[in-house]
Amino acid sequence: MTIRKLRTTFSALLLVLISGCARSPAIHYYQLVSPEPARSDQVAPAGLDVVLGLGPVHLPEYLDQQKIVSRLSANRLQLSDVHRWIEPLADNFTRVLQQELASRLHPRLMVIFPWPLSQRVNIQVIVDVLRFETESDGTAWLLVNWRVQNREGKLLQPEKQASFRTKRPAHDYGDRVQALNEALDQFADELAAQLLPLLQKAAAS
Repeated sequence: MTIRKLRTTFSALLLVLISGCARSPAIHYYQLVSPEPARSDQVAPAGLDVVLGLGPVHLPEYLDQQKIVSRLSANRLQLSDVHRWIEPLADNFTRVLQQELASRLHPRLMVIFPWPLSQRVNIQVIVDVLRFETESDGTAWLLVNWRVQNREGKLLQPEKQASFRTKRPAHDYGDRVQALNEALDQFADELAAQLLPLLQKAAAS
């Protein structure tokens, strides 16, 4: 083969490689959102004169990353290269939970950890997320522990754990994220119901 033919062959291979790179799959980004408009089944009337602090909110390291995690079996996970969170999942989860609690409980102020040392909170909610993922059939799971303490760090009730399950079509990541969003919404409902009497007591004291 002549040098000219070698150059022609190399150029053709290079064009094929470049063309292949140009057709890389598009990356899709997702985000948890708070339901809009505001819910009509609000837990508390407006005007609780308390400051509610949310956080820290902890997620396992394997979940708190950009690639969306799906569970294929008890011991096997899949990370998607093309379906990703647009922001750190812990930040997104915390912000949406804060918005949903505020819309249900109406405290005078709600702050996210870490807040300034000068900011006094009446009640602090600490959340440990143990599981927040979808399965291969589209089922979404949220398994979470939480504890509630006063400004002195004293527990106001025993630590609690709950799990929430929703399901959407498995083939569409948009539906999977929506299922996760609905599981978070269910958690906000339960957490708000647990917090309401504590907030009312704090407001009356």
